[in-house]
Amino acid sequence: MKQTLEEAKREYIEKHVSRNEYASFGAAFEAGVKWKSEQSSWIKAKDQLPDVDENDISEQSEPVLVILSAKGHYEPEILVYNKYYHVWDTADADDYSCNISDDDLWMPIPKFNE
Repeated sequence: MKQTLEEAKREYIEKHVSRNEYASFGAAFEAGVKWKSEQSSWIKAKDQLPDVDENDISEQSEPVLVILSAKGHYEPEILVYNKYYHVWDTADADDYSCNISDDDLWMPIPKFNE
């Protein structure tokens, strides 16, 4: 069942929030939902690869977090997508040459605002 924001908020408030706390909680709940919806999620390489500036001669993306399916463990690495060779390279432009698998996962490096 897919709920709207208002339905989810009302259901949670009815179960967990007293009437005195309602006004401040409602705003905080909506801010939390907005924050969560703006968070990046992992993207499968077969669905999309990182953007590459076509005017950049290196043909590499900005650094991204990557989970390589070939390694068999789930520790993210900071790599860049090399469009010319269709491989992942290290962020310092070392030729890592890890061929891209459809099952590799990547996401932009999160930006944390203080």
